[in-house]
This record gives sequence, structure tokens and C-alpha cells, in this order.
Amino acid sequence: MAARKIINVKKVTKKEVAECWNIELPFKWSDILYIRCNVKGDINWDKAPIYQPQELIERGNYNVIN
Repeated sequence: MAARKIINVKKVTKKEVAECWNIELPFKWSDILYIRCNVKGDINWDKAPIYQPQELIERGNYNVIN
């Protein structure tokens, strides 16, 4: 099995995501989420996937950009 590529993510709040995407996120989601970004921390809000903390722990191979 091939190793998974390391992804860069940035910590965001559920409120930030909801405002940028103009949607209401599920109530049960945690207030802290992670969104995929590039190595500079730039986010492509049009198509970047979001992750819950537990998803990243299970996935492994991620780098949190500040």
C-alpha cells in the first residue's frame, strides 16, 4: 500500500467556514475545523475540503500551517 501524501491544513472555526461558504454547517460538528491549504497557508475557498479533528487523526500525514 502506498503512503499517503502529506496534506497542509489550516485551523478555522465553523463560523468562518459557514460565512465564507454562505451555508449552515451541521450542529454536531466541532467549532474547530481544518481546511486544506497550500504550504503558504493560502486557502482556495471555492474547492478546499474541510476536515474535522478526528478525521485528520485517523488519516495521519498532515501538516498544520499557522
